[in-house]
Amino acid sequence: MAKADVTSGIVGYQQITIPQGYSFFTVTFENIDATDFNLSDIGCLQASGAAWKTSGSATTKSAGAVKVRKIATNGAYGTEYKYYSTKATIGWYDGDTLIENDDVAFESSEGMIVYCGNANGAILQVSGAVRLESAGVLVPQGYSFRGNSSPVTINLSDIGCKQASGAEWKTSGSATTKSAGAVKVRKIATNGAYGTEYKYYSTKTTIGWYDGDTLIEGDDVTFAPGEGFIVYCGNANGAQIILPAPTVAE
Repeated sequence: MAKADVTSGIVGYQQITIPQGYSFFTVTFENIDATDFNLSDIGCLQASGAAWKTSGSATTKSAGAVKVRKIATNGAYGTEYKYYSTKATIGWYDGDTLIENDDVAFESSEGMIVYCGNANGAILQVSGAVRLESAGVLVPQGYSFRGNSSPVTINLSDIGCKQASGAEWKTSGSATTKSAGAVKVRKIATNGAYGTEYKYYSTKTTIGWYDGDTLIEGDDVTFAPGEGFIVYCGNANGAQIILPAPTVAE
């Protein structure tokens, strides 16, 4: 689904293949030294990798436009932004207003819906500062829309859970009993379909991620860069999903 290239210790880019229709993704570059990832950091290319063009005049909207809407942690949709290759100036627009001055920022792991109207698909190319340390993403009680915000593939067993305070995450119950406070993760495919639900139990022996009652071993469950997932936290105090630091080539 995606590939990533870390070009140095602090800067990188990623190309995500966008099929026709709706897709679910997340931001892959995180805040470093107070530098935000912005909508203007995203560029669009044809599936072939060539500059993305559609039919229409330089001032006319095209049905092939690529659109992005944020997904709030509670699932609410934000403003729809559109990328037009047929307008002057080519770029991202809020309605008919060109986005300037990096006004639209994305937080770490913030979910987004991407729509591509072009039957040949497109490539969403993102760039920015690469997070070099593990990151704790706050998960409120209930359902949230998140994803792998690392520019490299990670495994489910790489992800750890902690309390919202940062302390080790514990819930009530015995060491062998499931707890209502378990954290659950389900993948969201690019077409919006839900995958298997995995659960993190702090009350089981061994503590960790489970597929049903089977402890996940061998890093069998992977998340590609930018791959979206739904998180459910049953603990009223919330939790943190800990994403590992990416491996950066020297």
